[in-house]
Amino acid sequence: MAASIQPSTPLRMSDRSRERLAGECASIIDEMEAAYSTYLSDIDCWWSWYEAEPQTKIKSFPWHGASNLVVPVIRTHADNVAARYFNRLFGTGRLWIGRSDNEEFSRTTVTPLTQLLHGLVGKAFDIESPTQHWLHELTVIGQSILELSWRTKTGYRLMEGERRNSPMEFRLSRGAFIEHIPRHQVLWDMAHPIHTAPVVIKECPLTATQTRAQCRKWGVADDIITSILKHPVARTTHSGVVRGGMERREGRDTPGIHYDFRELYLSWPLMQDSGLDASIRPEDVPPGRPETPWVVTLHRDTNTVVRVTPYPYLTDGWLFFESHLRVRPGRGSAVGLSKMLEHAQRGETTMMNQAIDAVTRSNSIWGASTDPTHANFEFAPNKVLIQTEQG
Repeated sequence: MAASIQPSTPLRMSDRSRERLAGECASIIDEMEAAYSTYLSDIDCWWSWYEAEPQTKIKSFPWHGASNLVVPVIRTHADNVAARYFNRLFGTGRLWIGRSDNEEFSRTTVTPLTQLLHGLVGKAFDIESPTQHWLHELTVIGQSILELSWRTKTGYRLMEGERRNSPMEFRLSRGAFIEHIPRHQVLWDMAHPIHTAPVVIKECPLTATQTRAQCRKWGVADDIITSILKHPVARTTHSGVVRGGMERREGRDTPGIHYDFRELYLSWPLMQDSGLDASIRPEDVPPGRPETPWVVTLHRDTNTVVRVTPYPYLTDGWLFFESHLRVRPGRGSAVGLSKMLEHAQRGETTMMNQAIDAVTRSNSIWGASTDPTHANFEFAPNKVLIQTEQG
């Protein structure tokens, strides 16, 4: 009788099976990125509108250095809506509410449990931080993703005695972990809700140090790690452009170099339909055993499958949760305040700049002339007025 596979335990696969799986995963990613290319470009544009970025640093019309103000209409309304949502959730101090028809059970169990949960918020169980990021992105672009997982946090300590100079790994904490996933880092077929999608692709950019440490934790061979570290990527992907724009607006002058890892959450029916079930069956799984979804970790640029694990949670669907500000009927997409208020921001910006330029022009006129040669000079606020002989 085959031993059961523990959650998050890597599955052993032959080299041929890994190559086949890598090829199928790469095809899925290519297809999904092509479908999302316009949407990801829009996300970068929506954040630019929110930040009230001018189209050019120095405006050249109607003259060089003309008023280049952008009225932050979108940011004003988005920040206000996000703050109201956040206050609705956390401002009352009643984030966790429990009740029971049994008064004795409510007094001895439900009330202490809710008090314990309130005490854990922000400490062992942090829900406020991801909620802030989630609400902020939700109001600006109209859609945001939360992921629920179970995390074990470990650390290293130096011990006295026989292993005085040898650090030992300790489990510091474990429990439920809520994380906000930036929208541009998650791809799925939006004809389905994300928790029932046949495949979900999560982008996981890592630095060189993170890549080396994570691959060793996964048990990846040293030669594969060396090969991966030779293939960093810059902001060439659509999601990389969005991330690079955010770093630039934050004032982070970084080169944007990272290593592109993708986690693919593959449902078993999808693998059967693509013919993967017979050709890439893991060596751990005997034929006829009930199958579970897989989580495949792929290094995008070398097309290397670094890890394959069974999906660790016995839930009806993936533990991703999408929220919408104003959903489009019949679709999984939504509209945020950045798109809704773009015309209002553009209109107020135009009126404000025209008013400033008019005042600048009226305060800068220093003379008038009938000399027609002045008409050939470059237009500027302090240019003399051209008058005809009739005045």
